Amino acid sequence: MSDASKEMEKQLGLYADTMTAVATAQLLAFIYQMAQGARFMKNVLSHIWLPIGIVSAVNLTYLGLVRWCHRALGRISGATGAGKAPAEDIEVQGIARSIQTARCWIIVADLVMTLGVLGLIYLGVHWGQFCFDCKK
Repeated sequence: MSDASKEMEKQLGLYADTMTAVATAQLLAFIYQMAQGARFMKNVLSHIWLPIGIVSAVNLTYLGLVRWCHRALGRISGATGAGKAPAEDIEVQGIARSIQTARCWIIVADLVMTLGVLGLIYLGVHWGQFCFDCKK
């Protein structure tokens, strides 16, 4: 494998890791904002379909970009692999596929948790369990 191919593999892996981290940071920031202020929560819940659509689109975009990086990694590995791969390389490829799968599952879990938080808060407000101005 050439040095350029190795460097490209490292960059694509780094891009996929970064997108996964950004998706998780976005989830944590959203939950923090929902927990911090009634005004933010009230604005989000007043038009619930808007944040659901935005969150879904953004996380599905992250997932698509990560899958794109994975496909590119597969093409680079397939193009540079000459002949029969040794057992060690096959084991490394299995580990790499496991990491790729984990990245995708993390992004899907971020999406589900964000939608779950929105849904639970919406139900809590609807059932009267949460209040926005609790000074009454």
